[in-house]
Amino acid sequence: MRLTAASFTRFMLAQGNIAKAVADALGGGAAVSTDPTNRQGTVTLPSYNVLKGSDTPNTAGNGTAKFNTAPAQSVANAMANLNNYVNQGFAVKDNSGAPKGIVTPGESVPVCRRQCNYRYRRY
Repeated sequence: MRLTAASFTRFMLAQGNIAKAVADALGGGAAVSTDPTNRQGTVTLPSYNVLKGSDTPNTAGNGTAKFNTAPAQSVANAMANLNNYVNQGFAVKDNSGAPKGIVTPGESVPVCRRQCNYRYRRY
């Protein structure tokens, strides 16, 4: 097979399209571009943040405070951050706002029909 300028150009365009498709699928600001100085491809890493929920309802669906200290720059690190956030659970408070415990995945919270003064009261 003979390499011509036209076939080389088609090959390079196809590679660029594949790289762009991958960057688009990653999201998080991932991008592929060409450095005009040395005509080599450059990759901008994605940046993923896990946002904490808030006590106040938020129309956007979550809070604005970041759970992670630094954005994850890979899907694996982003999933680890999300896993850590979910597994830390959420606080259960009484009517006065005093913390009563933490609920983590796999646990449940009993529902009391009357005033609950102790844990797991049955009716």
